Amino acid sequence: MSDFEVSGKHYSVEGTQRIQQLAMEIQQSHEISPLIVVVDKEGPYVLEGSHRLSALKLINAKSFPALVVIDYD
Repeated sequence: MSDFEVSGKHYSVEGTQRIQQLAMEIQQSHEISPLIVVVDKEGPYVLEGSHRLSALKLINAKSFPALVVIDYD
């Protein structure tokens, strides 16, 4: 988690509410689908799963499951 800058909020009210709901669901179920993270010469970034990442930030998660793609180009 420390490699990613995440606010836990969305630019829209509806998006923020969605993130908050997702955070509650993750906290209750302790289940989450892996995010897709790409690592390239600029560093790591989330390709798929930004809402889940923001939700994890809200519940103070220290890590998350991810499929990691290394981009050597």
